Amino acid sequence: MRNVLAVEIGQQNIKIAASLSPLRGSLKNLYFASKPISSLEDESISKLLAETLNKWKFKPSYIVLSLPRNLVAVRNLSLPSKDRDEISKMVELHAVKVVPYKKEEMVTAYLALEQTEAGYSQVLLSAVHCNTLNRHLKIITDAGFLADKVYLSSCGIREYVLVMRKNAIEKEGVYIAVDLDAEYCDFAAFSKEKLLFTRSIVMGAAQLEGEEQRSRLIKEIKQTIIIFKSELENKKPQKIFITGATGLVKSHEEAIAQQLELPLEIIAADEEIAHSDKIEVTRNISLTAINQLLSESPERISFFVAELQVSRIFKERVANLIITGSLAVFILFIISCIFLASVYNKQVYLHNINSQAKIVEQEVSGLSGESEIVEIAKAVMKRKNMPLILFLELYKLVPKEIAIKSIEVDKDDLVFIRGESLNLSDVYAFSEKLDKSKYFVDINNKSARKKKARKGELTDFEITASFRY
Repeated sequence: MRNVLAVEIGQQNIKIAASLSPLRGSLKNLYFASKPISSLEDESISKLLAETLNKWKFKPSYIVLSLPRNLVAVRNLSLPSKDRDEISKMVELHAVKVVPYKKEEMVTAYLALEQTEAGYSQVLLSAVHCNTLNRHLKIITDAGFLADKVYLSSCGIREYVLVMRKNAIEKEGVYIAVDLDAEYCDFAAFSKEKLLFTRSIVMGAAQLEGEEQRSRLIKEIKQTIIIFKSELENKKPQKIFITGATGLVKSHEEAIAQQLELPLEIIAADEEIAHSDKIEVTRNISLTAINQLLSESPERISFFVAELQVSRIFKERVANLIITGSLAVFILFIISCIFLASVYNKQVYLHNINSQAKIVEQEVSGLSGESEIVEIAKAVMKRKNMPLILFLELYKLVPKEIAIKSIEVDKDDLVFIRGESLNLSDVYAFSEKLDKSKYFVDINNKSARKKKARKGELTDFEITASFRY
């Protein structure tokens, strides 16, 4: 289980959703909040986010940033290829043509929809300005957290309807969800498998109090349906779902359905937060997207941010190094205790031998043969102490950046040291330390080569040296 946090930063409000997400089953301990931020500086927004989580006593381990649909440019493309790599390159080329940003000013993501018999691929392209994305990420970072994923809010709208009305969604059907929010309406056309089309309607839920405003919204929805049908000619919607802040339209469900000439169902906002433990949401705010983005789903428009990947890898490596270092210290401590005990026992044993030798020497003076036996015994003990001296010296010399995999000593006291390191420079630094030791001579960097690892690159090395003691 992990603590999941979803954040959406709009122009007028910040939405915060948190939960304890099990690996399987439904979310637990749901918390929701929305706060007005139109008069706040970014630093104050970060502080507000941190204070809200501190109030909940919630420490997130996985963070999702939801990008509001009205801040993202989305286009449907038809590309003449079925090859995944070619499609990726074509998307990059077409993005600067259909989106009013320069290539270096935007971050793009796309969702492959379907392939036609004529060899074309339907693609849903999304682009967000770098300044917008970086601002949202910085607000979260300044609050003391690091975003793990960045998704388009429309993906959450689609998934929410699939969850809430899963028995009403047919496998081959096409459906529309209109999510009413304070600042705008998120129009999403989708199938059971994927998001097909999305558009932002510049009308907020707060603007729907009068008949004239509701008629204007219906007109915008009808116009968007026409645009959708022109983009994907073979897709005809079967039903419309209205979600989010539905309070001002709930009593007009039948009239709206007649004007749209499609079956319509309103999913009341109360259904979104029915199982929440804490809720601090202002009027006309939709929680639909961030509520559903608390859960995992593969079919989402996900924006890849290189800085996030680097930070995540660094965070994981630091955690792994801490664990590895702690384990290494513990192992070295145990080994040291064993060696020290062995040294003590051998010293006692050697002391006893010396004592006995002195007694013999006193009793049988002049017998050089007995004296030679004692000297031989001393030499044997010295040879037995060789591994201890070797390991103690290596313990002093091996830096924390080096991981020793094996140590071998041949009959001529030639030591073979094999291990791995993150950087080649650390291997050379270790070799220099060996060269300065009074116990090692004839240092030879026999081999050093890089290899791929699951989380980066490692350098395997082998060093030989003659051991003198």
